[in-house]
Amino acid sequence: MTDGRLARLTDARSPAYGVASAAALAALTLVEPRRLSVGGRLAYRAAIAGVTAWSTWAETRDTAPFLLTPATRAGLTVGAAGLAFGIAEAGEATDARLADALARRGVARPRAVMAGATALLSLATWKWADRTAAADEPLIDLEEETVLIDLPESIRRVTARLLEATEDWGAPELREQLAVARLVTYSWTDPLDESSYQPFAIPQDAPRAVPGDARFPVVGRFEDDGHAFTVSLQVSDGHLEAIQVEERLDLLEDEAEYAVAVRWPDADGFDLWVETPQGLSRLGE
Repeated sequence: MTDGRLARLTDARSPAYGVASAAALAALTLVEPRRLSVGGRLAYRAAIAGVTAWSTWAETRDTAPFLLTPATRAGLTVGAAGLAFGIAEAGEATDARLADALARRGVARPRAVMAGATALLSLATWKWADRTAAADEPLIDLEEETVLIDLPESIRRVTARLLEATEDWGAPELREQLAVARLVTYSWTDPLDESSYQPFAIPQDAPRAVPGDARFPVVGRFEDDGHAFTVSLQVSDGHLEAIQVEERLDLLEDEAEYAVAVRWPDADGFDLWVETPQGLSRLGE
């Protein structure tokens, strides 16, 4: 199978995926689980879990990475497969009752009828989802509107201070990435506006850090205008993904007091803290 065909089979909007998924579900419906051995039934349930994992992966393919990171997508896929395997016995019971009901009504081949209905329903669902997705497509193509600019020195210095505080958790590789990092902005925004979330653009051939998907354990804490903030780095797929400033909601007595405006700290304007088994601890203590 070529890479192009494989890509179509993992694209939920591809007709190849729609037909293949309908065929897979129909084939599973043709199987009579009650006639399988213990090993056969385990294989049958594993096949259901596999189809569930495949469809979950395909359905989440076009989700924006800032909404669903690769690690979260993988976890969602594994979770869906595990859930499908876990409820397989209950599904088989319902399946058996339906097959028996059709047989009592004189249907000669209830499994074939069920398989055909499953395939038609799957194709109809796929077509409806495809049309819905097309209707909901954003007027702005984020990829086409993305603009990469030189990383502002204020953000570079804050990021560098966090990464220079340790030699662990892939810090040396992340510092190499920072040296060639650029900032992701969009054509309709002012690149000089300092929002609380600033995404990085890192060359794909840059050295990757381990752990590959995590919040970098060293964070900064500072106060501004009576509010307490945390500045942190997000790592995705071994690369710097973003730097962000978040208000410490645990210190707010009333969430209505949440700070709307965020001021980025100076490179020396925050204290360094590190994650430990006991929680965050001031670095050096």
